[in-house]
Amino acid sequence: MATPPRASLFGYRGLTQPSAELSLTLPLPEPLDLTRIDQRLAALFAVATQPLVTVDGFKGGIAEKKVAQLAWRILLLGGSLLRAVKVPVLDPGAVVSVRPAGNNGRAYTVAVAVPVVEQLPGRFLRQAYEQATRVLLTLAARGSGAGDAALQDRVAREFVAALDEQIPGGRSTIPLLTAAHRAGIPFRHLGGGIYQLGWGRHATLMDRSSIQADSAIGSKMSNHKYLAAAVVRAAGLPAPEHRMVASVAEASDAARQLGWPVVVKPADRDRGEGVTVDIRDEAALASAYTQAAGLSRAILVERQVAGVCHRLYVSHGRLLFAVKRLPKAVVGDGIHSVAQLIEKANGVEQAKPPWLRLKPFPSDPMAVENLAAAGLTLDSVPAPGQYAPLRKIQSTAWGGVVEDVTAIIHPDNVALAVRAAALFGLSSAGIDCISADIREPWHGNGAIVNEVNFSPLLTDEAVAGAHLSTFIAALVKGDGRIPVELFVGGPVAFDRARARQQSLAAEGVACHLTSHLRTLSPTGEELALAGDGLMARSTALLMDRAVEHLILVVHTDELLHSGLPVDRIAALTLVDEQLVAWQGEDAPLSAQGRAGLRRLLRGYRLQASGS
Repeated sequence: MATPPRASLFGYRGLTQPSAELSLTLPLPEPLDLTRIDQRLAALFAVATQPLVTVDGFKGGIAEKKVAQLAWRILLLGGSLLRAVKVPVLDPGAVVSVRPAGNNGRAYTVAVAVPVVEQLPGRFLRQAYEQATRVLLTLAARGSGAGDAALQDRVAREFVAALDEQIPGGRSTIPLLTAAHRAGIPFRHLGGGIYQLGWGRHATLMDRSSIQADSAIGSKMSNHKYLAAAVVRAAGLPAPEHRMVASVAEASDAARQLGWPVVVKPADRDRGEGVTVDIRDEAALASAYTQAAGLSRAILVERQVAGVCHRLYVSHGRLLFAVKRLPKAVVGDGIHSVAQLIEKANGVEQAKPPWLRLKPFPSDPMAVENLAAAGLTLDSVPAPGQYAPLRKIQSTAWGGVVEDVTAIIHPDNVALAVRAAALFGLSSAGIDCISADIREPWHGNGAIVNEVNFSPLLTDEAVAGAHLSTFIAALVKGDGRIPVELFVGGPVAFDRARARQQSLAAEGVACHLTSHLRTLSPTGEELALAGDGLMARSTALLMDRAVEHLILVVHTDELLHSGLPVDRIAALTLVDEQLVAWQGEDAPLSAQGRAGLRRLLRGYRLQASGS
């Protein structure tokens, strides 16, 4: 497979994301059982087959069409693998062409268009589609399910585990960008897992679930539990009672002062790391302190509050949704024992791709201890709907269960969460409230704000997924686009575009204008930009929040090489055909080049959406 073209910027070429062209060399497996392949893709990799997408109505013989179908499934799996490592390939791509490689009819060269994410090395794309090619050829040649687990494990080891740590972002990145993509909002990766959503005046930044409006100072304060609690307490909101300790002896003194049971946790870690709850004696306290001290030098001993942790997600001063966070558990059906329920739950997870599996359901001594506290054993048969807890708290290390409580939460608890988020200047925040009953007001049942979380985890779980579109809608106006117009032609085209810019300025519209060499501000002044070329200049203007409307003047065939910087345009004006070759020292563009450029631009015009 060829490496994606080396370029700093990629344009739109008919996909809903910027794209590049790759080349695959594929054999034609005989027989090719696509139905069986689709079943294995769904079972092993959770990939659902979609109808084939081609460019320019690809046509070919029977063999070429079979190879195109095989290549299409490679694209579907490759995109899924990239999303597994936080690369937002949300358009599956398209098959461009299929032609024989050599004269024996046994191999074919397939050109495919695939989405490209800026500021990520092209090797990630290459590795994903190479891995997908190996998998599809294996599935095509295999007559049974033998070796399926080994195939999953190989992909998990060679691709997902190998690349995941190299790619910036978090578990919220893909679900949120998927919601934006479904809403038709364009995005681009600026680097470091930070994405720009929208264009010009509507552009905003997002890093996982943290957004441009979040306070940097607030994020720093919220990241330290001792400092955060002091701020919450000073603001008249309910906060934990705790002591900062530096030894087991100090931890023991703090526990006696606060009263048993207590909680021990690092003050500067998150995701439940190093947290031990329900500590009732000195021996358990010493063990918990040692565990926490292995992760941090700042250790808190905290009075335990009765109740369950609830996460209240606040977005733009409103409650987005709320969940009850329960520890890892199995749910009774009135038929199976706890041990059998654990076995069944782990069996369901083992059938999934390794990177989509939940944390294992344990039956270790800690699970036995927690079951005993609930009056259960591994041999007990829980009633239908009864939780059999295997851990005391939900954490990243152990996993857990969440229940949507958005519809039943007391309004005073919603107001508490909104106030806490505002206190830290966080437009997007996860407020952890420990409450015995979230339906009761916090001031009536002793509930507290246990933590204020910057950039809270928003995954694609069913409970969160239904609310992500609301999060995005509050973040970006409409589809995030500004009107973009194109004028095509020689010097006269620039003059016509300038007249259009002046008419918009008279209406109070901040319209910028650029060709491949000149860029004008709304007042007509020359605007200095470091890059040359229409793609570089227009991309720079789409990052500028002062830009309300954009006019592009096409003098050359550059866009035939790069694609458009936008996927939709508001208007297209063909002034004349006095065009020149992009890198041809002002050589007149050939008739073939002019025709190709017209087809490209008119194709985009047909996709316009009244932005």
